[in-house]
Amino acid sequence: MSFLKPSKEDRLFERLDSADFYDVEMLSVIWETKQEVVEKLLPPPLEPFETPIARAYVCKFPRTNFGISYQETALMLLCQYKGEVGVYILGMHVDNDMAMALGREMFGYPKKMAEINFKRGRMGASGWGRRRGTKVVEMQSKIMKSISEEEAIEMQLGANEGQNPVFLFKHFPAQDAEGFDYQPRLVGGPVAYSRKSVAVGHGKISFEPSEYDPWNEVEVVKMLGATLTVGDQSMLKGEVLAEIDSEEFKLYSYLKWD
Repeated sequence: MSFLKPSKEDRLFERLDSADFYDVEMLSVIWETKQEVVEKLLPPPLEPFETPIARAYVCKFPRTNFGISYQETALMLLCQYKGEVGVYILGMHVDNDMAMALGREMFGYPKKMAEINFKRGRMGASGWGRRRGTKVVEMQSKIMKSISEEEAIEMQLGANEGQNPVFLFKHFPAQDAEGFDYQPRLVGGPVAYSRKSVAVGHGKISFEPSEYDPWNEVEVVKMLGATLTVGDQSMLKGEVLAEIDSEEFKLYSYLKWD
């Protein structure tokens, strides 16, 4: 073993045409928040969706093509860029350091280390994420009903196979603490999915106020429901969509830091 890796062993860039996740179990809760919340938290050039929709999930990744398994929670806002509808990630917690490093450094996800609990039972699922002694998020859904692909499409949950656009910002603080190493970049990182099952039900979500992870800022105005899905996912190669003015972006650049 060595810190140096000969090119024939340099599998990171050879293997990761996509980061693949198998048999993912995910509980998602969806709600309507306030329009002013979305307008405040969404960095330009992203624009609010016509309805202020937020989503949080807790999930288990039991197997991946990059050799680790872990759990994750996330908070996101529905948004759009040049007419394309996608999601902007406000917060993401994981319980594996390599999952954190890959997501932050390669794709731009605002990942932090946390304690995560996910449980799936016959009648539903529940989970929570805890950081620095605070249970930042807790969610659950009971009496879930399995639905067909046709029903999922009718409920605007989409077909069992497709892609979800994800908008992220890649940036890194400069070594002299004066701004950034490079101009912040808006990155598009699509996530492909292939669902094996979908169930729907009533969702509940609660937040504990946190100085470091203020997920409670995305207020619940109207609960829209919950889904429990099982299937495969792939994080596909992203692309730089735009470079962002450093001064304008500073206000939004603290998602990854306590």
